[in-house]
Amino acid sequence: MGRLMGKGKVEGVAEERWWTPRALYTRAFVTSRPDPTAVWKQADWDRYHSSQRFVDALFCYLGAPSHILWNVRWPLLSVVLANCLCILYGIKVVTWGLPSWQNGDDYRLSFQLCSFALSLILSFRVKVGYDRWWAARQQFGNLRTGACTLACMARNYLHRKHPALAEEFMRWGVVWLYAIKQTVDYAPQLDAPAAALLSEEELAVCTTSHKPRQLAAFKMQHLLAEAEPHIPHSVMLAMQEQWGMAFRAAGDIGRLRHQPGPVGVAMLSTGFAFIWLLLLNLTYTDGASVDSFAILLPGFFVALLILGVDEVASQLEDPWRLLPIQGLVDIGMKDMQA
Repeated sequence: MGRLMGKGKVEGVAEERWWTPRALYTRAFVTSRPDPTAVWKQADWDRYHSSQRFVDALFCYLGAPSHILWNVRWPLLSVVLANCLCILYGIKVVTWGLPSWQNGDDYRLSFQLCSFALSLILSFRVKVGYDRWWAARQQFGNLRTGACTLACMARNYLHRKHPALAEEFMRWGVVWLYAIKQTVDYAPQLDAPAAALLSEEELAVCTTSHKPRQLAAFKMQHLLAEAEPHIPHSVMLAMQEQWGMAFRAAGDIGRLRHQPGPVGVAMLSTGFAFIWLLLLNLTYTDGASVDSFAILLPGFFVALLILGVDEVASQLEDPWRLLPIQGLVDIGMKDMQA
């Protein structure tokens, strides 16, 4: 299924017969859920605020948008296995002459004291991930706004006397947006809508360029210089300000795409939570009996809750799969071509 279930996999499941297990699962826990990669309409908001949200929240560890249970299955099984081994150790400690641990209460107190540090670390991790998600959304919006504003202002002031120049602003504004999307998607080439706007020579240059987004940005800057004699000075200052805002946003997008947050912090958070859950099982050895296996169910859910928080924080650190990039680019293209 993967870290997040992609659109292609969902479409593939849709072709299966409705009574197959995978199709039933997809309809119940994937396609019926809110889609973070879509530009929401009023119907989406109405459903999001309806009572259906309680049903979705009750089964939030299954299915979209995060597929938490699937993504944490191996560490979760490791915790359950460690739980079983510790209980078995407590049962056989006398029979097999194993070292006895008689300080279960002290262990429990130690883990209770550490739980506060665990909550702080996980909260900080989620906050860092959310900040990256918000920065990505904000900067992509700034880029789209800047590119659209430049194209619209150029069309308003140049369409009568210099229509070809106004058309160039629109053309390269769209290419700039798609070049940024190419960076975000790690795509080898521009999407078809942008490629169709370029000549064969221009497309070849963009394809061979190390950074097509920079090429498109500097082309927009060149167009600004070319349009300066034909546009009022105050308007040109506003257009240059928009270009600067969009250029800075494009730089931030590139940095967010190619550089994660502090890796040491992420490893510490995940390691603290995982090791804490594994060592927590030591508290089950003192006085263990066959009845102690009843702790497996609550132990399973405690591990799922904590590992789920870490998984969501990890997904937030790569925000591009949680944003409606394609929808925003399509809207920007329509605005510039309107």
